[in-house]
Amino acid sequence: MTAHPQTTPPNLLAQAMESQHSRRFDEAERLYRRILALKPNDVDALQLLGYLMLQTDRPAAAIPLYERAHRLSPQPAFRLYLGEALYLTNRPAEALGLFDEAAPTFPANSELFFFRGLALRALGRTADSLHSLRQSVACNPDDRANVDFLAKILLTTGRHEEGVEVFRELLQDFPASAPLRYALGASLCCLGREEEAEPELTEAIRLGCEVAEAFDLLGRCARKAGRLPDAIRYFHDAVRRKPDFVSAMNNLGLSLSDLEHFNQAVAIQCAALKLDPDYVASNNNLASCLLRQGKITDSLKFHRRCTELSPSVAAFASNVLLSLNYDPQQTPESLFREHLSYQERLDKYSKLPAEPFAAVIPPPGARLRLGFASADFRGHSVAYWLEPLLAHLDRARCTVIAFDHQEGKGDKVTERLRGRCDEWVYTGAGDQAKALETIRAANVDILVDLSGHTARNLLPVFHRRAAAVQLSFLGYPNTTGLQNMDGRLSDPYADPAGATEPFHSERVYRFERSAWCYQPPPDSPAPARSARDHIVFGCFNNLAKIQPPLFERWAEILHRVPGSRFYLKSSGLQDPHLHQSFVKRFAALGITADRLLLEGRRPGVANHLARYHEVDVALDTFPYHGTTTTAESLWMGVPTIALAGPDHRSRVAVSLLTNVGHPEWIAQSWEEYVAIACALAADIPRLDEIRRTLRDEMLRSPLLDARGYADDFLRLCESALADRREHLRAGPPS
Repeated sequence: MTAHPQTTPPNLLAQAMESQHSRRFDEAERLYRRILALKPNDVDALQLLGYLMLQTDRPAAAIPLYERAHRLSPQPAFRLYLGEALYLTNRPAEALGLFDEAAPTFPANSELFFFRGLALRALGRTADSLHSLRQSVACNPDDRANVDFLAKILLTTGRHEEGVEVFRELLQDFPASAPLRYALGASLCCLGREEEAEPELTEAIRLGCEVAEAFDLLGRCARKAGRLPDAIRYFHDAVRRKPDFVSAMNNLGLSLSDLEHFNQAVAIQCAALKLDPDYVASNNNLASCLLRQGKITDSLKFHRRCTELSPSVAAFASNVLLSLNYDPQQTPESLFREHLSYQERLDKYSKLPAEPFAAVIPPPGARLRLGFASADFRGHSVAYWLEPLLAHLDRARCTVIAFDHQEGKGDKVTERLRGRCDEWVYTGAGDQAKALETIRAANVDILVDLSGHTARNLLPVFHRRAAAVQLSFLGYPNTTGLQNMDGRLSDPYADPAGATEPFHSERVYRFERSAWCYQPPPDSPAPARSARDHIVFGCFNNLAKIQPPLFERWAEILHRVPGSRFYLKSSGLQDPHLHQSFVKRFAALGITADRLLLEGRRPGVANHLARYHEVDVALDTFPYHGTTTTAESLWMGVPTIALAGPDHRSRVAVSLLTNVGHPEWIAQSWEEYVAIACALAADIPRLDEIRRTLRDEMLRSPLLDARGYADDFLRLCESALADRREHLRAGPPS
C-alpha cells in the first residue's frame, strides 16, 4: 500500500513520515497525533495515521481517520484504504462499495483487486472473488504475495483443479512469472500430480523463485518418484534457505528414514521439535523412526504426544496401539483396555457421516459379495498371505472386491492381486469420507479389514459401518477395539477357544487348522547349508520385536553353545550408529563382536531367502512373534524356536509350528526356549535331516493347502453372516 501526503506543517510531518518509513511506529504515531492536536483537519496527518493503523493491525482505528480525511478531501486512494479497513473489520459489503467506486481510477491496481476479491469471497460470491483475484495477479504477476493468496484460497476451498486452470491460463500471458510457475507446481502437488508438478517447480526456480517452499515441494516430488537422494538434496536446500522450516525438516527426516538412515533421521526430527515442540508431524515421524530402531519406550512417548496434540486424528491413536503390541510390559488385559479407548475416541471425534447403515443380510446359500479393504495391496507381507486366498476362493460362491486405500499406483504385486479380484475400487488415499461413501455404494455383504491399527487403515470407516458384516483379518495381531467389527478371524492355536475372547471387542471365528496360508516365492532357492564349522543362530525379524529379556536369552544360548555365532538381519542395521548400538548391547552380555553378523536389508526375495543358508536354528522374537519370517525360515529348512505367550501376538508361531508338524519347537518358558535351541544345536545330524525334509513337510501341511484354506474362509464368512442375521432379528441395526 502507498500513502498519499497532502500539505501539513513541514518539519513535524517530515519527522513523522521518516519514523513511519523506518518502522518506528510508536514514535510516528506520537508525532501524527501532535500534528492533529495543533491542526485537527490536517488531511496529511489523518490519512498517514490511518495508514499507520493498517500497518500495525489496527484497522478499526483506521476507519474514523480515513472517513475524516475523505470528507475533507475526497480522493479515490482514501476510498481504497477505507475499504481495506472496513474489510479487515468484517464489513465486506461496505468495503466492496468503496472498492467499486475506486476501481475506475485504479484500473491496474493489484492491491485494489486483491482486497476486492477478498470482500467478494467474504460475501459468498466465490466466482466473482476468483475473477477479481485473477485480475490482481494479472496486474502484477511477479508479486508473490498476491499469487500465493490466490493459490491459498483455491486450496482452502478445495478447488485444486481450478487452480491448475487459472495458473496455466495466466502463464500463457506471463510465461516468465516465477511466482505463477511456483503456484502451478504447488497446485499440482495438492492434487497428487507430482510428476506434472516437478518440471513447473524446476522452471520456477530457474526463473528466480528461490523460496524454500519451492525446494520443499521439489523434494516431495522426488520422494514420491522414489528418487530419495534427490529428495534429500532438495529438502536440505529448503532448510538451508529457511533454517526454521520445520515442515521441510520433517520431510528430510522422512526421506532419511526411508533410506534407513535412522540416526540422522532422529537428529533432524529432534532439531525440528526444538524449534516447534508441538509440530505434530515431527512428533509422529520421530516416534515411527524410534520404533524401527527398537526403542519402544521412547517411541510410545512421542506417539502419545501426538494424540495429545491432535486427539481427533484416529491414525495417531492407532500408532499408539500398534506400538504397544511390541511392549513386553503389556498384558492381554492392559492391551484390551487401550484398544477399547479407540472406540471412545472415535465416538467423540469422528467427523464421518453418522447416518445409520441399513444392513441387508443375504439369504443362506446366496452368492456373496466379499470386500477386502487395505492400503497394502503391494509388495507387503499382508499381500503375500492374501494372494493364495484370493486365487482359490470359489467364484461360484462369491464375488471378490478389493478396496484399495494405498498411496500411489502400487507395484507388480498390485497388478497381480488386481488379476485375482473381480472388481478393484480405489477409495482415495487418506480420504476416509470418500472411502465410506465408496464402500457403502458397492453393496458388499462382508467387508474384511486387512490392516487393523497399521498405517493408513480404514478403521474409522468400519466404526461407522460400511457393510452388513465386518471382519478383521491377517494384518494385525490384536483386537481392533471396535463395537462394529463383528468378528476377528484366527485359529485354535493363535487364539485357543475360551482363552482370548475376554480380550476382544469382536467375536473370534476360528479356522479349523490355520489362519495363514503360505505362498512360496517362485524364485525360492533350495534349502542348503553353507560350509562352516560352527553353529549359527539367527533372527531376521524387525528390530521393534527385539525387546528385553530376549537379548539376555540369546546371549545365554551363545554362552552355552561354544563357538556359536548369531546372525541378526533386519532393516536399518546398515546404519553404522544403529549397528554399533547392537554390538554394544551384546558386548554388555559378554558376547564379542567376532561372534556376530549384523546385516541390513538385502534387495530381492531370492537374495533374502538365500541368507537362511547361513542359519542353523532360527530364534523367534517375544512377545511379538514373527509371521512371514517364521514361514520363510521353515520354507528354507531352518527350525524356528518360539516361546508361547498368552495372547495372539505371542502365539502366531504356535500356530505355524503346530500346523507344520513341529510343536516340539514351541517353548512354554524361557528356560525351555534356551534348552530347545541348545539341544538342536548339539544335534548336527538332526539339523541336516530337518533341512532336507522340512520343505516337503510344509508342502503337505495346512500352511500350503490353499484350496482347503479358501473353503474354510468361506465357512467362517457364512457363520458370521448367520450370527449377524440372528443379531438383527433380535434387535435394531447397529
